[in-house]
Amino acid sequence: MEINGVGDDRVADAIACTISLTIEQEARIERLNETLFLPTFTRHATALVLEAEVRQTLRQTMIYLVDQFVDWSRMATTER
Repeated sequence: MEINGVGDDRVADAIACTISLTIEQEARIERLNETLFLPTFTRHATALVLEAEVRQTLRQTMIYLVDQFVDWSRMATTER
């Protein structure tokens, strides 16, 4: 998970945040004779929030992104 944030004097007391969640899976690529870690799930969320609300917004957004992964995993498993 990666979180980036930036403030701007033109928008008082606000921070723009981007949260990225990437889950990688180990995969053996025989033709290359290598084991690689490949991204199997990536989601991003961006928000412009008041500084006082950053912690709550980040927490809610992280939960949302992880829930998306859980839902995606269930769906992928069910379709097999």
